[in-house]
Amino acid sequence: MSVLTNLLSWVSAGLLVPVLVTMAGLLGFSLIMVGDFLAASVQRRRSSRQIQKLSDDLIRTPVRLAAAELQGDTEIARVIRRCGAVSWHPIHADKFISDFELESRRGLDGPQALIRLGPMLGLMGALIPIGPALAGLAAGDLSAMAANVEEGLTATVCGLFVGGLGFWVRLVRSRWAMADVEMLHYAYELAQDQAAEPARVELGESR
Repeated sequence: MSVLTNLLSWVSAGLLVPVLVTMAGLLGFSLIMVGDFLAASVQRRRSSRQIQKLSDDLIRTPVRLAAAELQGDTEIARVIRRCGAVSWHPIHADKFISDFELESRRGLDGPQALIRLGPMLGLMGALIPIGPALAGLAAGDLSAMAANVEEGLTATVCGLFVGGLGFWVRLVRSRWAMADVEMLHYAYELAQDQAAEPARVELGESR
């Protein structure tokens, strides 16, 4: 039993360096992600006025005309223009919107990974040095114990920080994606209704 315990202890101690290196990589990735998120926030603020204008125009203007006047190079604007290029054909437009939804979900994979991996690696980084810290305490080496405890607490704080950044970015990006998808579905349903309206009028006149 002691051999198995020693083996697992050796494996656990060997994981400390990979855990800390991975934590440093996640921290760098999270900072880059936040930078990209801030840049996207500026672009989102600029494009939100155009999307709101489109939403207002759809109340009194046919979808095909309102979409043709849409400016900007955002992803939702490109999807709307692609749908307009195929005259909002049900099959093609539905495919474009589905691809947009899938791409929006993929954009949340990075923040979601930080939410899961950050606290998990932080906990591992905190638990692994506990063994050496207790050994140092038993041997009366308080400096070794303090160094191990500090190492574990640092890993925990970094893990929680990374997870918090991931949660914040994912929360905001999911709201953006939800708003864009709702807008696309609104324009799609409206376009289909407007396309079927002449047929209903003609049918009513024939009766």
